[in-house]
Amino acid sequence: KLSEYKGNVLVVNVWASWCPPCRAETPVLVELHNQFANRGFSVVGISLDNNPEHVVPEFVARYGVPYPMLAPTPDFSLANNIASIPASLLLDRQGRLARTYYGQVSEDMLARDIESLSADEVLSRTALARLYGMDLRRSRHSINVLSRRISDTPSYPQAEAA
Repeated sequence: KLSEYKGNVLVVNVWASWCPPCRAETPVLVELHNQFANRGFSVVGISLDNNPEHVVPEFVARYGVPYPMLAPTPDFSLANNIASIPASLLLDRQGRLARTYYGQVSEDMLARDIESLSADEVLSRTALARLYGMDLRRSRHSINVLSRRISDTPSYPQAEAA
Protein backbone atom coordinates (compact mmCIF):
# COMPACT_ATOMS: atom_id res chain seq x y z
CA LYS A 1 0.00 0.00 0.00
CA LEU A 2 1.11 3.52 -0.71
CA SER A 3 0.43 4.38 2.92
CA GLU A 4 3.36 2.13 3.90
CA TYR A 5 5.68 4.76 2.44
CA LYS A 6 4.26 7.68 4.43
CA GLY A 7 7.15 9.41 6.12
CA ASN A 8 9.40 8.70 3.12
CA VAL A 9 10.03 10.67 -0.02
CA LEU A 10 8.80 8.38 -2.81
CA VAL A 11 9.15 8.16 -6.58
CA VAL A 12 6.44 6.15 -8.33
CA ASN A 13 7.89 5.35 -11.75
CA VAL A 14 5.52 4.23 -14.53
CA TRP A 15 7.48 2.42 -17.23
CA ALA A 16 7.61 -0.49 -19.69
CA SER A 17 10.46 -2.79 -20.72
CA TRP A 18 9.96 -2.02 -24.43
CA CYS A 19 10.43 1.74 -23.84
CA PRO A 20 14.04 2.90 -24.59
CA PRO A 21 13.88 6.00 -22.32
CA CYS A 22 12.48 3.80 -19.53
CA ARG A 23 15.42 1.41 -19.86
CA ALA A 24 17.87 4.34 -19.94
CA GLU A 25 16.27 5.89 -16.83
CA THR A 26 16.33 2.71 -14.72
CA PRO A 27 20.03 2.86 -13.73
CA VAL A 28 19.45 6.45 -12.54
CA LEU A 29 16.54 5.33 -10.35
CA VAL A 30 18.57 2.40 -8.99
CA GLU A 31 21.49 4.73 -8.19
CA LEU A 32 19.27 7.31 -6.50
CA HIS A 33 17.45 4.60 -4.55
CA ASN A 34 20.78 3.29 -3.28
CA GLN A 35 22.14 6.78 -2.57
CA PHE A 36 19.13 8.08 -0.62
CA ALA A 37 17.58 4.91 0.90
CA ASN A 38 19.12 5.55 4.32
CA ARG A 39 17.61 9.07 4.30
CA GLY A 40 13.98 7.98 3.96
CA PHE A 41 13.70 7.73 0.17
CA SER A 42 12.12 4.90 -1.83
CA VAL A 43 11.19 4.07 -5.40
CA VAL A 44 8.27 1.95 -6.58
CA GLY A 45 8.01 0.91 -10.24
CA ILE A 46 4.74 0.24 -12.07
CA SER A 47 5.17 -1.75 -15.28
CA LEU A 48 2.77 -1.17 -18.17
CA ASP A 49 4.04 -4.22 -20.06
CA ASN A 50 1.40 -6.51 -21.55
CA ASN A 51 2.87 -9.62 -19.90
CA PRO A 52 4.62 -8.27 -16.81
CA GLU A 53 4.88 -11.68 -15.17
CA HIS A 54 7.25 -12.70 -17.98
CA VAL A 55 9.28 -9.54 -18.61
CA VAL A 56 9.52 -7.81 -15.22
CA PRO A 57 11.57 -10.47 -13.38
CA GLU A 58 14.12 -10.52 -16.22
CA PHE A 59 14.22 -6.69 -16.29
CA VAL A 60 14.71 -6.55 -12.50
CA ALA A 61 17.59 -9.03 -12.71
CA ARG A 62 19.24 -7.32 -15.70
CA TYR A 63 19.23 -3.86 -14.10
CA GLY A 64 19.70 -4.96 -10.47
CA VAL A 65 16.53 -3.18 -9.40
CA PRO A 66 16.38 -3.17 -5.58
CA TYR A 67 12.95 -1.56 -5.24
CA PRO A 68 9.45 -3.05 -5.62
CA MET A 69 7.98 -3.47 -9.10
CA LEU A 70 4.22 -3.64 -9.46
CA ALA A 71 1.90 -4.58 -12.30
CA PRO A 72 -1.43 -2.80 -12.54
CA THR A 73 -4.72 -4.61 -12.71
CA PRO A 74 -6.84 -4.00 -15.84
CA ASP A 75 -8.89 -1.37 -14.01
CA PHE A 76 -5.82 0.62 -12.86
CA SER A 77 -7.11 3.97 -14.08
CA LEU A 78 -3.92 5.95 -13.45
CA ALA A 79 -2.39 4.14 -16.43
CA ASN A 80 -5.06 5.72 -18.63
CA ASN A 81 -4.09 9.18 -17.35
CA ILE A 82 -0.40 8.85 -18.20
CA ALA A 83 0.24 10.67 -21.46
CA SER A 84 3.69 9.18 -22.09
CA ILE A 85 6.27 6.98 -20.42
CA PRO A 86 8.40 7.01 -18.54
CA ALA A 87 6.41 9.07 -16.08
CA SER A 88 7.41 9.54 -12.46
CA LEU A 89 5.48 10.97 -9.54
CA LEU A 90 7.54 12.43 -6.70
CA LEU A 91 5.68 12.29 -3.38
CA ASP A 92 6.71 14.15 -0.24
CA ARG A 93 6.92 12.64 3.26
CA GLN A 94 3.18 13.18 3.78
CA GLY A 95 2.32 11.29 0.57
CA ARG A 96 1.42 14.46 -1.34
CA LEU A 97 2.33 14.88 -4.98
CA ALA A 98 5.31 17.23 -5.19
CA ARG A 99 6.25 16.91 -8.85
CA THR A 100 5.45 14.92 -11.99
CA TYR A 101 8.12 14.11 -14.58
CA TYR A 102 7.25 13.01 -18.11
CA GLY A 103 10.00 11.46 -20.18
CA GLN A 104 13.42 10.43 -19.00
CA VAL A 105 14.34 12.47 -15.93
CA SER A 106 17.92 13.56 -15.38
CA GLU A 107 19.78 12.29 -12.35
CA ASP A 108 20.75 15.85 -11.34
CA MET A 109 17.17 17.15 -11.46
CA LEU A 110 15.70 14.23 -9.54
CA ALA A 111 18.52 14.24 -6.96
CA ARG A 112 17.99 17.97 -6.38
CA ASP A 113 14.26 17.48 -5.89
CA ILE A 114 14.79 14.50 -3.56
CA GLU A 115 17.30 16.54 -1.55
CA SER A 116 14.83 19.39 -1.16
CA LEU A 117 12.08 17.03 0.03
CA SER A 118 14.44 15.05 2.25
CA ALA A 119 15.50 18.19 4.09
CA ASP A 120 14.05 18.91 7.50
CA GLU A 121 11.92 21.69 6.04
CA VAL A 122 9.06 20.20 4.01
CA LEU A 123 7.44 22.58 1.56
CA SER A 124 3.70 22.83 1.62
CA ARG A 125 1.70 21.41 -1.27
CA THR A 126 0.70 24.92 -2.34
CA ALA A 127 4.32 26.16 -2.29
CA LEU A 128 5.43 23.17 -4.36
CA ALA A 129 2.56 23.70 -6.79
CA ARG A 130 3.58 27.32 -7.28
CA LEU A 131 7.25 26.37 -7.58
CA TYR A 132 6.60 23.78 -10.28
CA GLY A 133 3.53 25.34 -11.92
CA MET A 134 1.32 22.36 -11.10
CA ASP A 135 -2.43 22.18 -11.40
CA LEU A 136 -3.60 21.17 -7.90
CA ARG A 137 -6.88 19.70 -9.14
CA ARG A 138 -5.07 17.34 -11.51
CA SER A 139 -2.44 16.47 -8.91
CA ARG A 140 -5.03 15.61 -6.28
CA HIS A 141 -6.94 13.42 -8.74
CA SER A 142 -3.82 11.51 -9.80
CA ILE A 143 -2.68 10.76 -6.28
CA ASN A 144 -6.17 9.77 -5.14
CA VAL A 145 -6.44 7.29 -8.03
CA LEU A 146 -2.95 5.99 -7.30
CA SER A 147 -3.72 5.59 -3.59
CA ARG A 148 -6.86 3.56 -4.30
CA ARG A 149 -5.31 1.22 -6.84
CA ILE A 150 -1.69 0.61 -5.85
CA SER A 151 -2.62 -1.82 -3.07
CA ASP A 152 -4.40 -4.07 -5.59
CA THR A 153 -1.40 -4.57 -7.88
CA PRO A 154 0.74 -7.72 -7.92
CA SER A 155 4.41 -7.27 -7.10
CA TYR A 156 7.49 -9.02 -8.47
CA PRO A 157 10.63 -10.14 -6.69
CA GLN A 158 13.34 -7.57 -6.16
CA ALA A 159 16.93 -8.12 -7.22
CA GLU A 160 19.10 -9.36 -4.39
CA ALA A 161 21.85 -7.05 -3.17
CA ALA A 162 25.27 -8.04 -4.40
